[in-house]
Amino acid sequence: STFAIPAILCLSPLIIGDLEHPWIFVVGGIAMCTALVAPASLRIDFRRDLNRTMFLRSFPASPTAVALGQIAWPTIVTIIFQTTVLVPAALLLDVPPHDALIWWIMLACLSIIVFALENAFFLCFPHHVRDQGISVIVRTKLVFFVKTAMLLVALSTLAVWSQVAKDMGLPTLVAMLGTIMMCIVAASFASWILIFVWARFDVADAQHRFAAEVST
Repeated sequence: STFAIPAILCLSPLIIGDLEHPWIFVVGGIAMCTALVAPASLRIDFRRDLNRTMFLRSFPASPTAVALGQIAWPTIVTIIFQTTVLVPAALLLDVPPHDALIWWIMLACLSIIVFALENAFFLCFPHHVRDQGISVIVRTKLVFFVKTAMLLVALSTLAVWSQVAKDMGLPTLVAMLGTIMMCIVAASFASWILIFVWARFDVADAQHRFAAEVST
């Protein structure tokens, strides 16, 4: 139900008949919802409650298992949303299956990147859910700025790769595999950042910093 309205908005370009490239608008809408709507709606990870981190620290599990386990469910839910919008749009617009597949992989990698970075920033700047004040605004702006910058860098990289592949006359399959590999590497790197931050997260220090902010 959380994604019902975003799904309708993403599919709205199919209703507007005078758009030149409705597929691009559909994909762009899914990417925007993945980057902006999903993290705010699916707080079922580290961001749920700062106090839960103490409980998670007591688990006899590796940092990799805990970190990836925390972002697994919101990522899966987001990928399900992406699929339910992408598949009917691809069928209605007669998008070639290989094009639809590569966009699906790219969007799935984007969901991993978004939730990994959101949680990494939360662990770097821990706070309680109902916190208010200047520090919360600064953290929110910082996260938004970094996510936007990374998305622009990713889009620029993909655009450059597409042009290079075209200029070099590379086969379509090679260009597709290159794009997929770049997306997987980016998602893996974002996941590594989260694992690295969680492995070095100090619950006592986080609570001490929170107490200091409240007292000031």
